[in-house]
Amino acid sequence: MLWASQQRPSVNQLWQECWTADPYGYRWMTLSSGMGYSTFISAKKILSESGLFIFKPDKSIQHHAYAHRVGAMSPK
Repeated sequence: MLWASQQRPSVNQLWQECWTADPYGYRWMTLSSGMGYSTFISAKKILSESGLFIFKPDKSIQHHAYAHRVGAMSPK
């Protein structure tokens, strides 16, 4: 996606990780990112505000979040 490639590297990286985890957006996926906590939070905020992904925190595991592509079908 052109938009993601024009963002700072951390946003582009997280977008790629989200897309790779579930390119069709049919389910919530656990993400594991190697980026630092503040970098992850900043990139996640930009992706959330863009409307491309929805994130739910998983407070039991640091640096993890669930992502679901906006506009995709929700699991039943």
